[in-house]
Amino acid sequence: MTFGTLVRDLRGATSQEGFAARLAITAATVSRWESGDRCPSPRDVGRIADVLDLGPAMRARLLDAALAYVPTRTGGEREATR
Repeated sequence: MTFGTLVRDLRGATSQEGFAARLAITAATVSRWESGDRCPSPRDVGRIADVLDLGPAMRARLLDAALAYVPTRTGGEREATR
């Protein structure tokens, strides 16, 4: 699962705007993460995990997804092959 898909699933019914407000960022930033155009820094991944109140296993999964981020030539994210 890509980072963007994971974030979208984890925020659930919360809108991009509402999620962005909780992180003190713009909704456009959340949109870029979810579309795969950008990926947050490891520090920001920690903030996301804090806001979502994730346990250790899910925090690790979120960080792994962020570290595996590989942009495609068209600007979207693709899953890394390992």
